[in-house]
Amino acid sequence: MTFEELLREFTGEQQPQPRQQPQPKAPTRETVYESYEDEPSWDSRVSDDEAKETYNRSVREAKKLKTLDELVDLDQPIQSGHFRGYEIKEEDTIADDILNTLQDADGAKRAIILSEIINRKY
Repeated sequence: MTFEELLREFTGEQQPQPRQQPQPKAPTRETVYESYEDEPSWDSRVSDDEAKETYNRSVREAKKLKTLDELVDLDQPIQSGHFRGYEIKEEDTIADDILNTLQDADGAKRAIILSEIINRKY
């Protein structure tokens, strides 16, 4: 007797029932595959002339289409008004007026005359 058998006898444990083997299932119906080897790989209803004409027609139509480079000009900037609200608005200030005045010759002459009038030496 083995230790496990003695332990079962002392504890009063019942003998485990032998497990029943599951019955094998009945064989299922096999899937039947059709053979396509005898059939031609192209539709015999379409003649070679029709196939060539269809091909040539599609090539002619494709030549009419524009390429992506023809549709989009990358050199031309695309601007949208989405960010206009975030632009910094330039305000007309006195400094801008003075700068614009000093940029031309007549304005520079007037500025020198005005500075002499304001800053008198005598």
